[in-house]
Amino acid sequence: MDAQLTLDFGPPPPPCFDNFVPGANLECLATLRHLVQSLKHGETPAQRFFYIWGPEGSGKSHLAGALTASQCPNLMVVDDVDRYSKGRQRTLFHRFNALIDQPDHALVVFGNQPPARLKLLPELVSRLSWGMVFSLQPLDDNALADALEQSARERGLNLGQDLSTYLLRHTRRDMASLKTILDGLDRLAWARKKPLTLPLLKDYLQSQRQAGEEGKAEG
Repeated sequence: MDAQLTLDFGPPPPPCFDNFVPGANLECLATLRHLVQSLKHGETPAQRFFYIWGPEGSGKSHLAGALTASQCPNLMVVDDVDRYSKGRQRTLFHRFNALIDQPDHALVVFGNQPPARLKLLPELVSRLSWGMVFSLQPLDDNALADALEQSARERGLNLGQDLSTYLLRHTRRDMASLKTILDGLDRLAWARKKPLTLPLLKDYLQSQRQAGEEGKAEG
């Protein structure tokens, strides 16, 4: 098997459009890219209000981070609106109303449910339904494997198809959990000065299961 000894390359790069694996979400990615380009060039976007929702691991936080990292002028980004207190909801509602009269500004809001299912202030839910709504689709097996291997490369790891297949079959399939495992594998391989192999992966996962069981027993 093609394996590589991991080196300390530091933390992976921050989220951006280029390292987002879109899968079935290509239209959403292209739309957000165009929005950023329009605002940076001082143009008035055809659509200025967006609500993007999806389940855990569908890429919401990555896209929110990419928008924030773009340092785009006149762009407001809100992540996890479903967790907002009533006070923050009212503030966002008034901010939304203020942006209506500012054609050179845009607002992108992320949440975990479609607008009609959000347990937020009715007036805010109404505003979130105004603009363009995207439903992010979780990655299928092929796209998830691509995303996993890309994330491994960003850490200086050569994961290989057999390891990625094993991970997807035996662990949680959301990218947040998979990236946590990659971070742990990176540290373990470096500490042991061993290449990243399937036995090392199994050893790591077993140690994590044992740690979890011991934690439950102590609790």
